[in-house]
Amino acid sequence: MARPPLPTPPAASPSLATEAGSSSAAPVGLALHAAVEQVRRLITKDCAPLEFFDKLLALLTADHPAAIGAIWMAGTKQQNAMGLLTHLRFLETGVMNDRRTSVSCQHLLIDGWQAEGPLTRRHTLGVTIPFPFTALIPIRDSGKKIGLIQLFTDEEIDFEEPEIVSAVTELIDLVERFLRRAGQAEKVSDHGAFFPEFEAFVRRLHGSLDPSETMLTAAHELRPIVHCDRVSFFEHRRRKPVLAAASGQKTVNSRSRQVQLLQSLALGVVRTGRRFQFTGEGDELPGDISRTLAEYIEASSAQVILIEPVFATAPAGKNGKPSTAPRKILGAIAFEYFTESLPHPALAARLAPCLEQVSLALENARRHRRLTMVPGFQTAGFLAELLRGSRLMWVVLAVACLAWTMWFLATSEIPLPIECRGHLMPVVRRDVYAALDGEVAEVLVRESQAVQAGDILVRMQSTPIEDSIRERSSQLEEKLKRVDATRAELRTALAGQSREQSARLQAQMAVLSQEIKTLREQLVVDEAEREKLVVKAPIAGTVTTSDPVKTLMGRPVQRGETLLTVMDETGPWHVEMSVPEKRAGHLLTWAAEHPEIAVEYRAVARPEQTHPGRIERIGDRSVVTPELGTAVPVYGTMETETLPLRRIGMEVNARLECAPRSRLFVYFGEFQEYLQRNWWIE
Repeated sequence: MARPPLPTPPAASPSLATEAGSSSAAPVGLALHAAVEQVRRLITKDCAPLEFFDKLLALLTADHPAAIGAIWMAGTKQQNAMGLLTHLRFLETGVMNDRRTSVSCQHLLIDGWQAEGPLTRRHTLGVTIPFPFTALIPIRDSGKKIGLIQLFTDEEIDFEEPEIVSAVTELIDLVERFLRRAGQAEKVSDHGAFFPEFEAFVRRLHGSLDPSETMLTAAHELRPIVHCDRVSFFEHRRRKPVLAAASGQKTVNSRSRQVQLLQSLALGVVRTGRRFQFTGEGDELPGDISRTLAEYIEASSAQVILIEPVFATAPAGKNGKPSTAPRKILGAIAFEYFTESLPHPALAARLAPCLEQVSLALENARRHRRLTMVPGFQTAGFLAELLRGSRLMWVVLAVACLAWTMWFLATSEIPLPIECRGHLMPVVRRDVYAALDGEVAEVLVRESQAVQAGDILVRMQSTPIEDSIRERSSQLEEKLKRVDATRAELRTALAGQSREQSARLQAQMAVLSQEIKTLREQLVVDEAEREKLVVKAPIAGTVTTSDPVKTLMGRPVQRGETLLTVMDETGPWHVEMSVPEKRAGHLLTWAAEHPEIAVEYRAVARPEQTHPGRIERIGDRSVVTPELGTAVPVYGTMETETLPLRRIGMEVNARLECAPRSRLFVYFGEFQEYLQRNWWIE
């Protein structure tokens, strides 16, 4: 921010030493606390920097009628000495007229400039200043020191005392905040930069002839222009303001406690017809507004609130001059700050032209809403305007509309629709089971793979069967070797004509032959069992099991367990639906009288198309589903020729039409049945 310009120092006047010396000075340190409260109020006023520092100096020395003080500002790079911005009876002492005292004063200022914080020094400026001590308080702008406040006191101020430290720290912060606001005000005063933004605001504001949209645009667009946190627009309806739009929100909850409190506050402001501004510094307010404001501040945590009434443009009077008659109130606009304790300078500088355009746009939109081309529409527009804000008229109209609606719902009948969901499935399908206990050794198909009848799907292995085959093969081989050995012994015995040995060997050969026959029969049985471990497709179709390799590979299975499912996509299709049991009674009653029940399907993937069908079969028993709980299975046909996309398990929405019932029952019958089921109401 630019430093406030240094004024031309006033001419020196006769000394006030005698007058000053005859008074007793009040402790400036104790007066700081009261002065800070006044300075806090002062920074909320729109005043020039020089005027602010004059008032600041007067507040800091208000406790002594002959107090002396000055405010110094740092010079430019070419001018190292500090310049006097303003003073209170300082030049009248003659200190700056004497070279020695002037140099001593500069040394004091240098000490104060180099110090980190405020300090107190005993000065040697002569008897023309009857106060022996001088206090130097820094002035900062954006954290950078730019000047000093010099006060002459008759006692040394202890700037390490906690109460004094807190008061001086707050004083320095308040002055810095004023300088920051002065810099913002300087930027805001640049009308050349504001005009394009204002022009765009006016163009968007007048871009609609709908009053609601106009108020919403005003609330949204005013917030960045005036640099506030929230803007709320209240429309005046039947002698009270109603919140119609708020910045950053498309809709508002009129029943919210904050909205109700803010509307009550706006009502009090509208009745006064004047601007209301609250900055949190004990403003004097009427009792009703004060209570409402306190409740709203507690509920919303707002620090600054400004509510400005919005009036209609003044009608033209005689001779083209504006009429002096009271202007019609259109509403009010509330500006809120939640993070700043002072309103932005743009609020005061830019509010007037913006409000004038808001008033014009809203009045034009209201006028256009009442003007239509057809006289009947004009009457309707007039009645709509009459009803706005009239609670009794709205109640009468609402009761009449409700009575007509109930009569219409109770007397007109439509078919009772029962809506459910289902899946499109092929009619021909087979589940493939495990014939024996075993472990899946190889999966030869993938999901959605087409297979033919007899194709191998899965190969299993069974350790007991393999061990049995291995053991019996070993035994058979051993028996065959023994047969060969016995046959050789038998030939030797026959050659030696040993009858007894020949008979024994022949009997042994017969036993071995019988054992070999038994082992071969057992091996045939084992091989047949091993063949059952090769699972084949029972029909031609498509494998629909999800990721069979992942779910089956290496997994032990038991006899009769389902391994895969094969469905024939080339055959007929039907829809498998589940009707909630609480709605199934209407369907069963209607199906007993009308076997042909029409169904309308909509595929979830293509909801824009409808496909007719009929009920094919209703299940004999209820089933439990995870989505619906207890449900009745229903199977229906569907004309799939017009279906552009046909996939196994495709989800469809079904609408079954049952007996005609009144619209009241169709729309609210479920609630009636709920009461009958749970509360036993007839």
